[in-house]
Amino acid sequence: MAKSQAEQIRELTDTLTRADAQLQLLISRVADQNEDIDYCSRRDEEFIAKHAATDERVVLLRAEVSTLRDELRRALDRVAASEAKYAALEERSRHHEKTSDRGWQLWLAALGFGFGLISLLVTAALQLKK
Repeated sequence: MAKSQAEQIRELTDTLTRADAQLQLLISRVADQNEDIDYCSRRDEEFIAKHAATDERVVLLRAEVSTLRDELRRALDRVAASEAKYAALEERSRHHEKTSDRGWQLWLAALGFGFGLISLLVTAALQLKK
């Protein structure tokens, strides 16, 4: 049995209504996805900006580390030079100490010799007087 034009129009209207509802649903989903895309895009841009700032900070920190390493090397070189000077100074000090000890011992020996000589002369003079 053939459908009447009124029934066909109703079916087409129902189909169009369902299609329109589905279209509205699809439009809503597309709008939501656009919002999600915009949100993700903003997050990506923020991440990229933060990452770029972090990269710049890393470059600055590496430069600072390099500078600090150079300063540390120079300081270590100065310490090594100071230690060498200190070792040489200590060696000279020991040498001077030995020399001064020898000099003092020579003076003591000369003094002992002098007192011994005086004592001998005094003893000899006393012996001659008797």
